[in-house]
Amino acid sequence: MRVLPIIPPFIPGVDDIGIAEIPCADPTNEKGLLTWVHPLGTMRSGSLATFARTPDHEVGGHWHEEIPNKNPEKFILLDGTMVFTFEDAYGARRIERFEANALGRKILLTIPPFIIHWVKIESPVALYQEIQQEPFRLTDNWSEADWIRLKELVLRTRVKP
Repeated sequence: MRVLPIIPPFIPGVDDIGIAEIPCADPTNEKGLLTWVHPLGTMRSGSLATFARTPDHEVGGHWHEEIPNKNPEKFILLDGTMVFTFEDAYGARRIERFEANALGRKILLTIPPFIIHWVKIESPVALYQEIQQEPFRLTDNWSEADWIRLKELVLRTRVKP
């Protein structure tokens, strides 16, 4: 059994999840209408992972602690219909349905640490990207069983803000 990570003084809640539409680069011309740019800020290295998933794939069912690669976890939803379920350490849940389109709407989803998340793919295929500051490590993900232990600890030792 893994030792739970140190719990920070502030634990984000489901209301801290960021959802923003990424505007096209230039709505005044055809190429600009079909171009989307998301700045990576001061990130000097890392990667952009691209995922294609179908309804048959299990996606999510995990959470992350405060680590550089997942603080926060950032997804760019490119194409398809996806339903995300989020739960914070105090038990609050949030469900969001997103529709992205290869020739249109793109969405930036920002998930803070200490929020478990699941994704259900509703379209035949969904395409999304994850911005990663460091190479992915399997230990970046914590399990649903670890989530139950974390929630019990939080509820015993913290007052909901």
